[in-house]
Amino acid sequence: MSTNTVGILKVWENAMGKMRITTKLAALTFGSVAGVLFVTMTICFFNFHKELKDIALENQETRIRVFRELLSREGGEFRIEGNNLLAGDQVLNGRYAFPDKLKKLCGGTATIFMGDTRVSTNVLKDDGSRAVGTTLQGPARDAVFTEGKSYRGKTDILGVPYFTAYDPIKNNRGEIIGVLYAGVKESEFFAPFDKLMLHVTLLIILISGIVAGSVFQVIRLMITKPIQEVEKKFRNVAEGDLTTRICVNRGDEIGELADEFNRFIDAQEKVVNKIKNLAIKLDSATQEAASGYQGLSQATQEQASAVEQVAA
Repeated sequence: MSTNTVGILKVWENAMGKMRITTKLAALTFGSVAGVLFVTMTICFFNFHKELKDIALENQETRIRVFRELLSREGGEFRIEGNNLLAGDQVLNGRYAFPDKLKKLCGGTATIFMGDTRVSTNVLKDDGSRAVGTTLQGPARDAVFTEGKSYRGKTDILGVPYFTAYDPIKNNRGEIIGVLYAGVKESEFFAPFDKLMLHVTLLIILISGIVAGSVFQVIRLMITKPIQEVEKKFRNVAEGDLTTRICVNRGDEIGELADEFNRFIDAQEKVVNKIKNLAIKLDSATQEAASGYQGLSQATQEQASAVEQVAA
């Protein structure tokens, strides 16, 4: 064990040694309740977070299908004419009605790419403007233009994590001429979850505090108060009162302590009585010795007087 660890343990031991039993038990109860609830909450929220992530990815599948349906209502095939991407006779470049309509219906964001460049989107840049003219990057681009398939997953858009769905746009010859995107910010999707987690955490702290407070009161009535009564009786004994007794009708350790205290005081009282009796006997013997000494002294004086008379 390292020196730092030993030092921390000593500091902890000293701190705990200065705390009253009630405070220790209340702190232990609070820590135990909070610990159990926190571990349970962590496990539940971890599983809940995982389920929500799966739901988020599934939702993008729904969004991309709705987006395709909105565009298919324009009729005709996708094609490129000049510098514009068309759906039927509708030019999609700079036309934001479709992404905004999807956001209104399903929430989240949507984008139409011509090639790998955004030509219609409701994804916003940091300055609040639409991210038109920016290009597709990362694994989604590789999936669509290199592997020729759709992409579903979590990716960064302009440095922000999103749950996304990308489908290739093909012309009537099967050539990939663009990409459809639908997605939602990870932070926006998990905002209700984060709010719920905060509320549950505060609730756990509140419940733990209530439980700890209740346990503190119960401990104070059932343990601390009887111990304080024993402490008071010991002070009375220290002041010389051997008539004090503890009346505690309990079968626990405190009751045993009270019984031991009463037996101790009984034994001390017996010792004191014995000492008192010995003192009385000693006093009587001393008085008798003093009387004998006085008689001897008087006889000695009489003898001395007789001697003086004879001498005279």
